Amino acid sequence: MTKLIELKLSKIKYTGDSIGDDIRIEIDCLNHSLDVNKTIKNESAVTVGLPVGQFFTDEPSLALPLAIKVIERDVAWNDVGTAEERFIIDVKKSGSQLLTSIIEVQETRPYKTKKKAIFELTFEASVLDAVMYVSLEKGIGGWTKALSESTAEGEISLPAYLKVRLEKEKNNRQYFTILEGLRRGEKASVMMGSDGSSFLQTENPHIAPMHFTYSLSTRMLRLKKQRYTTIDYKNDPDPWKKQLYTIAIPDSPHKGGEAYLDRAKLAKVWFKVSHPDNERYLHTGERTAGCITLTEVERWDELCKVLLKARRGDGESIGVVEIVE
Repeated sequence: MTKLIELKLSKIKYTGDSIGDDIRIEIDCLNHSLDVNKTIKNESAVTVGLPVGQFFTDEPSLALPLAIKVIERDVAWNDVGTAEERFIIDVKKSGSQLLTSIIEVQETRPYKTKKKAIFELTFEASVLDAVMYVSLEKGIGGWTKALSESTAEGEISLPAYLKVRLEKEKNNRQYFTILEGLRRGEKASVMMGSDGSSFLQTENPHIAPMHFTYSLSTRMLRLKKQRYTTIDYKNDPDPWKKQLYTIAIPDSPHKGGEAYLDRAKLAKVWFKVSHPDNERYLHTGERTAGCITLTEVERWDELCKVLLKARRGDGESIGVVEIVE
């Protein structure tokens, strides 16, 4: 199983001779870098906690080469020390793994003085399950096409911000298990970009669940201070009852939104509502068959981006809608 390695610069300690307090640290590791500017007094230590980078591996160990430069900045003379380290991370080991690098910095003026500062940099690596999220920006219209590895469907569409667990990378494809939504537990894969970029992101975009109210008398949908106009569906054979209904993570692109794509890029993203007939959705449009249909099409993208991030914590829904008079 592929693991995610998060590498951070956790602490800087400054001992030895005092050569100044305007300190810059430059770190390079594979295709990642970190630059830190700090005011650090001699005989003191500061907590940093900044990320150097994130790395994926399906090997039992990972070697990270670190190129480190410490600079004490002066108006006329910069004092510089460098080091190269090789951080071997045991991928099978849980918890934090630490590496300490010692860099000596010789004070330099028109000539070298006898002053020599010692900087101790502590790096921290964490080994995590490679939980990732489908990118909104890399997809099209709120969806990313993937290849099902669990069914004979072939190509499937996954909604933006869906949580997955990366299992491996092979032949320019990323293979993963879907962790939520209608396809929870299924396996799928997605091509990587020609430049090696991914349609998955490591940053967790999820936010708190949404709580809508929907008025039967005014056909107004409310979310906090926002109001949205909807269409009345007359002679509904199975009308909404005054109760709470859950709103699900999007299931698949809906053709009913195609007519509105020129006004809302996310018009094919619909959210199923737990109505007994199993056919009601929250979506945008100008026609309805009993759904909660927002007629202000131009406002849909802004709302939809928030809903795509929302999670109720059950692996299935993004919130609720409360039906009121």
